[in-house]
Amino acid sequence: MNSIDFAALAKPVAMQLFADKHNTKMSSANELRFGSNGSLSICLKKGLYKDHESDTGGGLKALIERETGQDGIEWLIQNNHIDDTRGQGKVSDSSKISHKANRAEYIYTNEDGEPLYKVIRAHDRQGKKSFYQNGFVNGQFVKSMDGVTPVPFKLTELSTRTSEPVYIVEGEKDAERLLNGGLLATTNSGGANNWKPDLNRHFESRDVIIIPDNDETGRKHAIKVCENLAEIAKTIKVVHLNKQWRKMPEKGDVSDFLNAGYVIEDLARVAHDTLLYGVPDAREWLSDALITDDMLNTTPPARQHLICGLLPAGVVGIIGAPGGTGKSMCALQMSISIACGAAFFGHEIERPCKVLYLSAEDDKEECWRRLNSFVTSNSINGWKGNEEPIDAELLKQNLFIKSLVGESFLLTQAEGTGVAMPTCEADNLADLVAQIDNIKLIIVDTYSRFNGGRENSNEDAAQFIKACERLSKKTGATILIIAHTRKGGRGDVDDLAGGARFVDSSRWAATLHEYLSDEQTLKQCEKQGIEFSEAKRHVCFKVVKDNYLGIKGNTIYLRRSEYGGILKEHENMLTVIGESAKQTKAVNQYDELCEKLVTFLRERNANKDYITTSKLKNVYSGKVGRFGVSDKVLLQVLERAIDEGVLFKRPMKPKGESLHVTADEAV
Repeated sequence: MNSIDFAALAKPVAMQLFADKHNTKMSSANELRFGSNGSLSICLKKGLYKDHESDTGGGLKALIERETGQDGIEWLIQNNHIDDTRGQGKVSDSSKISHKANRAEYIYTNEDGEPLYKVIRAHDRQGKKSFYQNGFVNGQFVKSMDGVTPVPFKLTELSTRTSEPVYIVEGEKDAERLLNGGLLATTNSGGANNWKPDLNRHFESRDVIIIPDNDETGRKHAIKVCENLAEIAKTIKVVHLNKQWRKMPEKGDVSDFLNAGYVIEDLARVAHDTLLYGVPDAREWLSDALITDDMLNTTPPARQHLICGLLPAGVVGIIGAPGGTGKSMCALQMSISIACGAAFFGHEIERPCKVLYLSAEDDKEECWRRLNSFVTSNSINGWKGNEEPIDAELLKQNLFIKSLVGESFLLTQAEGTGVAMPTCEADNLADLVAQIDNIKLIIVDTYSRFNGGRENSNEDAAQFIKACERLSKKTGATILIIAHTRKGGRGDVDDLAGGARFVDSSRWAATLHEYLSDEQTLKQCEKQGIEFSEAKRHVCFKVVKDNYLGIKGNTIYLRRSEYGGILKEHENMLTVIGESAKQTKAVNQYDELCEKLVTFLRERNANKDYITTSKLKNVYSGKVGRFGVSDKVLLQVLERAIDEGVLFKRPMKPKGESLHVTADEAV
């Protein structure tokens, strides 16, 4: 675009944007005011604005962009404030410098203004730039920089204007442009990425504002300057102008920014709003926290399951059990099911995927022996007796068993008596796993071997879960931690080692428990002819924590088979024992009541006092009755005694039937 007179455009543009807010009482010939309190002012002489309410200001182009969200030049053209002359004549558009001299010299001096060296910028006929540096020796410039120590450009200004912030730009041309605008600006000789440590001392305790060019080289240069001045400068800001000028071209610089219609006040405002170097930007941090239209108007994706209806995907969970219960075998069995896509105790696997089993308790040979149990039996698990054969090809493709026995591989580590914190091994593991496609489950066996803190410390346990969450986030995998539970527990959530924070910090937890192991139950087993060794084979897999699926309390009853401890689904032995005990009790009760009933009938019949069924029920049943049982139980015994021929019924006159003992009639 040709040069734009923003001052002349200030009034028509302001009236178009804010006509309904025009404050005529506070406006004057040189200034327009808008808002009930006149908080927005437009300087008609300079084409600048000042928002007193937000304490911001700048040029007319920046104001247009703030109010419309459009590029300022585009908006002026669309609203017929200026003609579109882009691409016409010798003058380039507003993003380009209008004229470049064929040769320019920039002299670098010491604090007293004495020459030290100069930088020469030249352009050939094709417009290609070249730079030369000449040292100043014995009163004249020479084509050598031997013995010359680099200094910042305009060092005299820098050393005298000590209270002002220092703008560090790329190139002498840009520095002079800002100096002419009233800002204190400097640069280094040699271009981007040529910042020398000798320059650092000149910025001690200064407020530094770095403005890189809009390209990768410029961004790297800004980082290098920050690293050099981080311990020297008072404050550092890095101003990326493309955040204000959305259409800033690649390689654009601060001069291009000003040529595009922005003014020095816009630059100062952007610098003021920029956070200090090293301070996180809350706006960027919250960028993924915004509530979007999609979140309000569409249905979110369904939660993914690793094991349908049992284990959600992408969480950190725990499987806990006392030593020797078979928790590692259970974890391996789950790993094989997921690797092969075979159901895990009746729960379908959505699709076969890769599993990494990290074993810190069992060496490679022991892991091999356990795996061989499945291969030998050619089954993964049973669902009501139906076997699930192993797909050997999928198993080889998807299951990785890494033994770390004897290695110091800690996901957390405590220094002295402090809280254990995530280690570099945790990040290294995440980087390794991230290189393997489709790993969806990582087994960490066991918590005590991978935890460098105190096993029952709440704080250390929470940090261990945090390390596993980082691993899950980086890899997208579900992390299952195999942990111990206290001896004598009943498979409840409180039995898990690691303290309350261990379970609280996880999203899912299950226990494996020998549910026939307490003394009273073992006595019941013995009464039913179940040997101790058989009782110990029966375990239950119980979900004791679940944040997502609503399955807390779900229990799967299992039996460790003779094939190396492979778990098979089995009926609940407590139910079996209970039913058996009921049957035994019923048999004993029948024999006792039948004998009493026979004696009772003999007595009554001998005295011609015959008993009918209704009389037996109404007169002699109940806890206080002759037999001490309910009418229901008494009638069941009577019915069975008649069926078995112990008793029989004889018709009575005029009606009814009396009860008699069959053996007495035979005599």
